[in-house]
Parts: sequence; C-alpha cells; structure tokens
Amino acid sequence: MNNGSNGVATLQARLNEPQTAAALNRLLDRIETLEQTVGRLADVLEQAPGMVAMVGDMADETVRQAAARGVNVEERLKTALALAERLTAEETAVKLNQLLDLADQLPGTLAMMGDMMDETVRRAASSGIDIEARLRAGLTMAEKLTAPEMVAKLDQLLAMADQAPGMVAMMGDMVDETVRRAASNGVDIEARLRAGLTMAEKLTAPEMMAKLDQLLAMADQAPGMIAMMGDIVDESIRRAGESGINIEAMVRQGARAGAKFSALMESEEFDALMESGILDPEAVASVGKVGRALIASQQQPLEPVGLFGLLSAMRDPNMQRALGFLATFGAEFGKQINNK
Repeated sequence: MNNGSNGVATLQARLNEPQTAAALNRLLDRIETLEQTVGRLADVLEQAPGMVAMVGDMADETVRQAAARGVNVEERLKTALALAERLTAEETAVKLNQLLDLADQLPGTLAMMGDMMDETVRRAASSGIDIEARLRAGLTMAEKLTAPEMVAKLDQLLAMADQAPGMVAMMGDMVDETVRRAASNGVDIEARLRAGLTMAEKLTAPEMMAKLDQLLAMADQAPGMIAMMGDIVDESIRRAGESGINIEAMVRQGARAGAKFSALMESEEFDALMESGILDPEAVASVGKVGRALIASQQQPLEPVGLFGLLSAMRDPNMQRALGFLATFGAEFGKQINNK
C-alpha cells in the first residue's frame, strides 16, 4: 500500500514539474496532426494492393517493350547487380572516396582553371590573337573534317596507313639501292649529309638568320624596285627615241653581232688566229711601235728624197736600226714562207 502511495506521489510530483507540463502541452498540440497523418497512412494502406498491382503491370509492360527492342532486362539486372557488387567492394569504395574528395575540390580547381583561361585569353588578346576567331576557325575545320566526303577521304588515308609498313620497307630498299649506286659512282652520301647538316647549322645561326631576314625584307621590296627600274628603262628608251636613237635596232644589231662573234669564236679561223702568234705580247708591242712611228711621221713635214739623200739618211743610227730590223724581218719571213 505504501508502494502504491509512493508511486502516485512520484507521478504527481513529475506532472507538477514545469518541463513535464511543457512536454504534455506540445503533445496535446500535435495530437491533431498525428491523427491526420494516421488517417493518410490508413488510406495509403487501403490503396496499397491496387498501387502494387499497377506498379507490377507497369513493370511487366516495360519488360515487354524492352524485350521487343531486343533488350534483355534480366541480363541488364544481372549486370547492374554485378556493377553494384564491384562498386561496393572495399577497393572501389576507397577510390570513390578519393573521387568524392576530388569532387569537393572541383569548384576551386574549376575556378583556378577559369582564372588561368582568362589570363591566357588576355595575353593572347594583348599579342593580337583573336581567340574567338581561332575557335570559330577550329569549329569550321571540325565541320569540314566531319563532312561525309572528308570522312571518305580520311577512310582512304587510313587504308593507305595500313599499307604504310610495306611502303616504308620499299622506300628503305630504294634508299639503300640509291646509296649503293652513289657509292659505286664515288659519291660519299654520309659526307654529303654532314655537309648538308653543316650548311643547315650555318643557315640557322642567329647572324645568318638576321641576314636572311634582311634578304626577305629586300625581296618584299623587289616588286617595287623592279617596277621603278622598268620605269627608268622606259624613260631612257623614250629619251633615246627623241634623240634619234633606235634602241630596238641597236638591240637587234647587238644580238646579230653577238651571234656572229660567237660563231667566230667557234670557227677554225679564230683558232688559227690564236695560234698564229700575232697576239703575242712582243708582236703586239712591235705593232704598237709601228703605229707610233706612223703617227710621228705624219706629224713631220714630208720632203722629197733622192738617191743621194737616201744614202745620206743611212748614216742616221735610227735609220740603220730600222734597216737592220727590215733585213732580219725579211730573213725570218722567208723562213716562214719556206716552212709553208
């Protein structure tokens, strides 16, 4: 009896506690909500058999349609179970955790990549490169590469690539044969290649590249320079024509003279002239002396000379030397006539 009284007293004491009263008030406030929830749950339980049957019918219809398309649902389920088994394996779980860690870092990584891309675009723009235009060109190129006719050409190229090993082997044999023939003709291919590499090294040297740049700059100016030279030539021809000079006739005559001179150079007469000795330095010097003597004689007054005047002139040493030269010349000329 005392235990019963103590239990009632304890219950009354707890009911009088503020927190117990607050909990009872909250419970009373939620009784209506609990009743509504229980009612909805009862409705769902009543409809559950029909819903389960409907879901079963939907599943059967889905399986039938999949089978009509050639999809084996049972095989797909087995594959899904095998995949689930692999995904729940311990090593896969570790990798998935690592992947999730990477996914957590993905926003920061994407932001960093975006900043890098923005900086790259900015630098390209400062260098005069239009990234948008490059992308459009890339898309145009991709469109061309994926066109049916281009795909057919690429297929042909891939077919040729399949034949590449045999073609490379054939080219290797041709190169070996070429090297062998060159060696038989005394041509050292290795030495030629070394010389080519040396030439390439010289051509790619900085100072040579600077000179080549200057040459290319001159080549860029060449059309204008050629046009200017053409204008100068035209003006010279016009002025020559005004002065009575027929440039065209001079060119024709020059060409004819060149042709005749070329024929003369190839003739037997020219060979005989070159071997005659008439162009020997001493012979040319003698002819020069004769020419100077003729000029000096023409510059002096001419006086008639008789036999006695000739005998008197023979006492002159210069006259004696001239007569001695004539005597020697006559003897040597006679020898040449006799040799012929």
